[in-house]
Amino acid sequence: MRALLLIALACFTFPSLAQVISLEADIIPGGSGSDPQYLTAFNGKLYFAATDGAVNYGTELYSYDGSVVQLVADINPGNTFSSQPRDLYAYNNKLFFSADDGVHGRELWVHDGDSTYLLKDFDADQSGYPQYFQEYNGLLYFQAYQLDAGNSFGEELFATNGDSVWLVEDIYPGNISSDPAYLTVYNNKLFFRAVSDNNLGYELYSYNGDSVKLEADIAPGSPSASPLYPTVAGSFLYFSANVTGIGRELFKFDGTTATLASDVYAGTSSSNPSNLTAYKGKVYFRATNNVTGAEIYSHDGSTLISYDLIAGSASSNPRSSYVFNNILYISLDGCATNYGLSCNLDDLISFDGDTFQNVSNDFQSNLYPQNLTEYNGKLFFNAGNTSTGRELWSFTPDSLCTTPQSLSVSPVNLSTVNLNWEVIPNAIGYEITGTEAGTSAFVTIAINDGLKNTYKAKGLFSNKTYAWQVRANCVLGNSSEYSAFDTFKIDDLYCQTPTNSVTDITPTSAVLRWNAIANASKYLIIGRDINTPKLSYLTINDGQQDSLWVQLAPGNTYVWQMRAECGGSSYASLFTGQQYFSTPLTPALKIDQAENGITIYPNPMNEYATIQLHGKVISSLQLYDLQGKLVRKIEYNSNSIQVKRNGLSAGIYILILEADGIEYWEKLVVE
Repeated sequence: MRALLLIALACFTFPSLAQVISLEADIIPGGSGSDPQYLTAFNGKLYFAATDGAVNYGTELYSYDGSVVQLVADINPGNTFSSQPRDLYAYNNKLFFSADDGVHGRELWVHDGDSTYLLKDFDADQSGYPQYFQEYNGLLYFQAYQLDAGNSFGEELFATNGDSVWLVEDIYPGNISSDPAYLTVYNNKLFFRAVSDNNLGYELYSYNGDSVKLEADIAPGSPSASPLYPTVAGSFLYFSANVTGIGRELFKFDGTTATLASDVYAGTSSSNPSNLTAYKGKVYFRATNNVTGAEIYSHDGSTLISYDLIAGSASSNPRSSYVFNNILYISLDGCATNYGLSCNLDDLISFDGDTFQNVSNDFQSNLYPQNLTEYNGKLFFNAGNTSTGRELWSFTPDSLCTTPQSLSVSPVNLSTVNLNWEVIPNAIGYEITGTEAGTSAFVTIAINDGLKNTYKAKGLFSNKTYAWQVRANCVLGNSSEYSAFDTFKIDDLYCQTPTNSVTDITPTSAVLRWNAIANASKYLIIGRDINTPKLSYLTINDGQQDSLWVQLAPGNTYVWQMRAECGGSSYASLFTGQQYFSTPLTPALKIDQAENGITIYPNPMNEYATIQLHGKVISSLQLYDLQGKLVRKIEYNSNSIQVKRNGLSAGIYILILEADGIEYWEKLVVE
């Protein structure tokens, strides 16, 4: 770290716009401007190239931590010359860029957070000009120029892991340059524009980690399509390309074929698409024709939409675009009067997919925002006015109207639910739209309270499916985009009450039964002998269980009821009605092993056990776990049977054999 520059922070704010635009750093006080470029967030700071007006350093690498601007390194020492850092790119906990130290030419440099150093000198006699950095499959790829004796490649594709640098492929063999440019990742490949020795001109190439391939000869034969600004939006790779008879227009590539997306300037003239930016599955870009002038367009893979921000052939001149907090921000070097915008030259506007809004009108002619970059929860950019020149500015999120997320539905009863969403910090209200799925009738509800994040929807039907979404209305009169639809069915949310019954009543036992509730996680059973006031409580932690064997006393009357719990006790069903039943007075004869000749071996068992009831024919076998759940019931006609494990968990089980109307009980242990 070299010198620290004392700066004026947040010198200008604009109360009329809720103080959303701020001058973050006036590096050269007055109207000259430090012209910060290549804004890049790295390691908790914002890095950029800027000039101090050749007072001490010229144009060098600087950082900003949210309060102080600091010179990172005076790579080309003194104020006579500048290293002119370019193409900053954060990769693998390091900041990569090109710079000229006055000795090696423009080469590959790295800043690791502490030190700044030359990583690779590509050419001893001239500059390597590394540029078009792009991370792909864990490595950093870029174009560089190398014509050293014995290692002459021209401008080719190189890669680095952060420590060493190597040639990926000499696409145009020899010292002629393939000039790979505009590197972009799509469909797990690295795409770029390049030229080779195949006489096809500059076309669309890819690298899959092993080899380079020509993906599309967009301008057939020797003419060059020269695809520029490749951008992935939706399922397509979009780019600008030049084809004879069409001009330079918007093209798309689906992974197999490159086709014309739209001839924005019909005929042979060129619309020159630029500033391609992916937003909500579409590509937005600047293009020009004789009807709209230079304006904003979008394409979703099939449909072109024109946003003529100023009527007729006059141009709003969109310059830079960037997606921040799910909003598309666009700087203009012109006037915009349509879509509710006011005519502010050199403005910053926002677009949420439906509505345009003015963000600022603070910048003078030719000092429009550029280099838009997110850092520390703000949108930073280079812009200026006559008082500051081009300096470091920001747009704070205080006025952002973000889309509510975390939608959920909680049941109240079989006709009412609570719709829930997250609170948006600067919201003054919300708007909900809802519909019964499969119909076209929507209901809209306005909520005039920005802190409220729930709405009770009544009069619903439990067996129907509903869909709803919500958007925020914010302090500057702007609204967020609607959230994605959330769908629900009360039957799926509400915990229905089971229907209960009792079967298999004997003097000493009974089976409690109920219908399993589809979304139940557990059941609560309560019951008692009517001759005692004390209730017994039992929780069944299996939402799919539908019966329970219970051991009882002969000649008693019992009462029981139950409820289902769906996702916790807060989503519990009503209790069933109380059900009474009685056990017979005459018990079935229970004979234990010492008296009845039951033999179980081995016991404990592993894979199987042989069970014999000497002198008796076994008619049935029942096996219960210690929670009273019947886990197996088998009919037999033998005095010797074999029980296989077949998925039984390790533990203790109650074995009940029946022969000639008599129950024989024994304990079975499974290891």
